[in-house]
Amino acid sequence: MNRFIRLVDGLAAASLFFVAAFTLVAVIGRKLFGWSPPDYFDFARLALGIAIFWGIGAACYGNRHILVDLVHELATPTWKRRIDLVATAILAVFMGAFAWMTAVGVAATMKANVQTTELRWLVWPFHAVAAAGLAAGFALACVRLARLLRGSELDA
Repeated sequence: MNRFIRLVDGLAAASLFFVAAFTLVAVIGRKLFGWSPPDYFDFARLALGIAIFWGIGAACYGNRHILVDLVHELATPTWKRRIDLVATAILAVFMGAFAWMTAVGVAATMKANVQTTELRWLVWPFHAVAAAGLAAGFALACVRLARLLRGSELDA
């Protein structure tokens, strides 16, 4: 499981690296050579979408998303566990719905044959990789919920 969690984190980081690399190449090319890479904007925004969705997936297990801790911090250990269970269950439900609707959107993009502007690359594979990040987030939220229900320690 830890290997899968590291894979999710790594894919989020790698796609964010590609966004930065695309931007660097485009800026250097434009400023120094008066040239811009073909489909730079399309590839950068697609990589950013992948980074965001895989980042959401990584945050689902590690509980590294935005937290409002005031009530949680003041609660007893029993209530903290109950709050964690309810919050994780809600997260799992919404991540499942989000992943499902994104998969439906990928199918629609595939059917519409959407392509990038200049190189005419199909867009749906990028969307599918992003949707896989949400599916990973749903799976990790479910694993987190199961571990919370069992009372076992989370190893994030």
